[in-house]
Amino acid sequence: MPDHGFDRQSRVFRDFIRYLTEVKPNERSQLMKFLSGSKRMQPGGFAALNPRLTVVLKKVDGISNAAPDLHLPSVSTCAKYLKIPGYSSYEVLKIKFDQAIWEGADNFTLS
Repeated sequence: MPDHGFDRQSRVFRDFIRYLTEVKPNERSQLMKFLSGSKRMQPGGFAALNPRLTVVLKKVDGISNAAPDLHLPSVSTCAKYLKIPGYSSYEVLKIKFDQAIWEGADNFTLS
């Protein structure tokens, strides 16, 4: 569900949906761990998440367009709140999500 800076027609939101559909089967558990804190999707898939996954525009330094390609996406797993910078292209989004999912797999911060 897009919100706070994104709607269903936003290019970055559509790029994220594309990314979800292109994730390889052997990478899905890492993606789920990043998005929800759990390696497995619950029965019913994304539609059954409670609260629902909300995708919002990540503001960097309080500004929504402050060099977005330099920053990683972040997530609040308890609230299922995914924050994506306004990446310039699908290719940048893919690189940044892959980096966040694999390199940040064991990172936990309270920011």
